[in-house]
Amino acid sequence: MRIRTKDGDLWKLMVGGVLWFAALVSLVLWQAGYFPALSVGKGGLAQAAKKEASMKFDGEPFLLYRKDESPIWVVVNSEQKTVRGLAPDGAEQWQTSGGEFLSSASLGRCEVSFHRMLCKDGDKLLELDLEKGAWREANWHPADWPEEIDINLYGVGADGSRMFMAYDDGGPGGYRGWILALVSDSGELISVLKTESISQLAPDTVGWSLDYHAINQHGAVLHKNEEDLLILLDGSQKELAPAKLNGVFLGIAGRFVAVNQEGRHRLLNLSGEVQAEGDAAGLVLEGTRPETKGFFRIEGSRIERYDIEMKSLWSVDMPDVQVDKEKLAKHPGSLGHYPARHCGETLLVPTGRDVVALEPGTGKLKWQKQDRTIAGCLGDSAILSSPRGLEAVDPANGEPKWVLREFVKRWTAEGLLVERSNGTWELYR
Repeated sequence: MRIRTKDGDLWKLMVGGVLWFAALVSLVLWQAGYFPALSVGKGGLAQAAKKEASMKFDGEPFLLYRKDESPIWVVVNSEQKTVRGLAPDGAEQWQTSGGEFLSSASLGRCEVSFHRMLCKDGDKLLELDLEKGAWREANWHPADWPEEIDINLYGVGADGSRMFMAYDDGGPGGYRGWILALVSDSGELISVLKTESISQLAPDTVGWSLDYHAINQHGAVLHKNEEDLLILLDGSQKELAPAKLNGVFLGIAGRFVAVNQEGRHRLLNLSGEVQAEGDAAGLVLEGTRPETKGFFRIEGSRIERYDIEMKSLWSVDMPDVQVDKEKLAKHPGSLGHYPARHCGETLLVPTGRDVVALEPGTGKLKWQKQDRTIAGCLGDSAILSSPRGLEAVDPANGEPKWVLREFVKRWTAEGLLVERSNGTWELYR
């Protein structure tokens, strides 16, 4: 049936109403993030392409680095109990098998760090040879230690330093008790703590282990998952000196740690002494590498930058900067998961609400984005977390490049890893 009016007003009204409603629905859906290909940049609407997976793995992938610093993918298939070594382009370089410790239920007994993959197989501590793809027994004992001392718990730092806990039954007339040792990447004993009872470290020993730890050549931090009791271990002395404090652990770099204590973020040395504090504070990381450039602190609207020895480099006042204290109260470790980062020639600083982009040498403002957190760096892009997903932006000016609407399980220098339900993983570069 055709609608006729004297001047066609009714027809125009109906058509106009349908078009107006469609436009309104499209706008609402776009704001909700259903059209991530369009994103608002400094110059208005800018094109941000949808990201596609560039590589797939039949198993759980870990990006490690060999002695010559060349990257290699180590892919663990828990069902088949196999490990494959892949070049960055996906070409297989070696394949080896493993024991029950490679099953999905036991993979938590493996420790993966920048240069190492270690797994506990019964009483043996095994290390994967990244060059040949073979397992070998790891000899972690310092040169003057009896080899019969069994390592019970162990951990590896990003710089290759190692910490392990062992029990020495001493034999006739010997020392009997627990040994906690910090060892350098080359195997040199840095510091050691001997105690007849682990309860001397913490009153409640249930749940204490090296499962939750942060280690470097200067010391370590031990903590329980989802609890606020921390043990700082200063390795500057031949005998490890433990310091206990309450707080949420945010990170370790050099001889200092960042901790959230009842809403105040503090930078402390490994002896537990406060060096600086503010509404927010944390580490400054270098791109995707586990290299720490220093620390930052925000107090009110002032941002201060420190080097790795806690020397102040600069301090600037940003009237538009304000730390989201309400968010930090609900999620006390949130800024620890999103530290400040150097991406290219830009320093990105999180406030809990916004991302502030500064010149690294002076602190001069480059750009600022609301409702964003720093997710990381990838290639020549800065990755921000937003209500629409992960946004890749140009760190120099904040202009959008692409959007990824996926839950990223792991970050690497080679790309972002997404876990699928069938045991496979996908890499987004």
